[in-house]
Amino acid sequence: YKHVNLILDEIELYYHPDMQRCLINNLLDSLSKFNYKKDLGIQSLNICLITHSPFVLSDIPKCNTLRLENGQVKNKGASQTFGANIHDLLKDSFFMKGGLIGEFAKNKISGIVKELSEALEAKDKKRIKLVTNLRDKKETIESVINLIGDDIVRNKLFQMYYSVIEENLIEAQKAYYMKKIEDLDKKK
Repeated sequence: YKHVNLILDEIELYYHPDMQRCLINNLLDSLSKFNYKKDLGIQSLNICLITHSPFVLSDIPKCNTLRLENGQVKNKGASQTFGANIHDLLKDSFFMKGGLIGEFAKNKISGIVKELSEALEAKDKKRIKLVTNLRDKKETIESVINLIGDDIVRNKLFQMYYSVIEENLIEAQKAYYMKKIEDLDKKK
């Protein structure tokens, strides 16, 4: 054969992430040491890699990629891949619509954010009740927030949490009692 197609499906399978990161470099380095043109009379070598690894993809120029989603080509609007950040590649090239963290962690964090948001948006008596419930679950909420590995998310969530249970309880209580005073004044 004068023209050879080398097809490697899931080339990164079972490789440690650092081995995936070096895979293309090692493959090309090994091929460059093998004189397939002279030794075998091969005129051209086409390599087709199928991968789900952002590490492998970051060594491939965008013009040499084909992105598939549900069997359909989805290259339109794709960002550059060569030398790209692996998190950006995961999000853009691997159709990670659900986010870049585990679903369980995402649900736990979202649940805390939802509870805090509800307490912030609630009025008067309902706010007092919601904030009191948050205070009662203080240890549980703080332990979940402390587990978060992303410093920015963890710190922002703590900031939101403490602002809700400390400042907003006082403000909610003030608003509640001010309304009670207004109601009493109306009865005069």
